[in-house]
Amino acid sequence: MDVDNQNLIVVLNEKERSRLVRLPVSGGSPQEIPWKSELRLTGWPLSSNAVAPDGRILVTLGSKDSWFYSIGILNGKTGEVRKVPANYVGDIGSPGWTRDGQIRAVARPLRTGIWRFRPQEGK
Repeated sequence: MDVDNQNLIVVLNEKERSRLVRLPVSGGSPQEIPWKSELRLTGWPLSSNAVAPDGRILVTLGSKDSWFYSIGILNGKTGEVRKVPANYVGDIGSPGWTRDGQIRAVARPLRTGIWRFRPQEGK
């Protein structure tokens, strides 16, 4: 959840997909925020500083061609999504804007191990 002027921006995690809506603080019907991208919105919550003063929204993205989550910038009016390039192997999420317009996010490093199991001789 985040605040956009007089609206709450909320991630709705539904059975088929996650989506963003604006909920007027003064009451009224929710308004779906358009989404025009092959990338999908994940179920990660928005950070408290996800909405920029100009209405851009930082979101956590998933894609068909990557195991890891990335971040993107959603134009809250047009629905266009631009992936933020990052040279990092692992999940990146919960992005937020700093006061000077930079992006900060949480990085979850990749920690892996390879195991090989062999039967013991004689057993």
